[in-house]
Amino acid sequence: MLSETAVVGLVTAIAGSSCLTQWLATRKESKLTKEEKDTLRDLSERIARREAHDEISDEADRALLFDKLARLHAETVERGLPVSVTDKQRAENAYRVYEKLGGNGVGRHFYEELIRSHASQPPSGTGKETT
Repeated sequence: MLSETAVVGLVTAIAGSSCLTQWLATRKESKLTKEEKDTLRDLSERIARREAHDEISDEADRALLFDKLARLHAETVERGLPVSVTDKQRAENAYRVYEKLGGNGVGRHFYEELIRSHASQPPSGTGKETT
């Protein structure tokens, strides 16, 4: 039988997936010792806490990325100012992750307006953009 350290190592190796605990849970209860049952219960609880934490982290990341898009939009588009190429790149980077985390709606609207907005160009020879 696997030691507790080996089981924890396997759980870690599958990056928090509950596949291992589901597999173990389907084994006949009579084949598991009390120690194995306790270990399984502990691992299941750890995985559930980790999944809940990951969900909260994703929610916080979405909120921060939305704020970034909203701020860029307010500083440029809403004021009728051109959007620098750098700000367009920042909006694109933020939106790419925001969308993967399930964000859409108003954040998408802000992103699309930022990208469609007229881009400011650097004055000749300065290498700096103007806004």
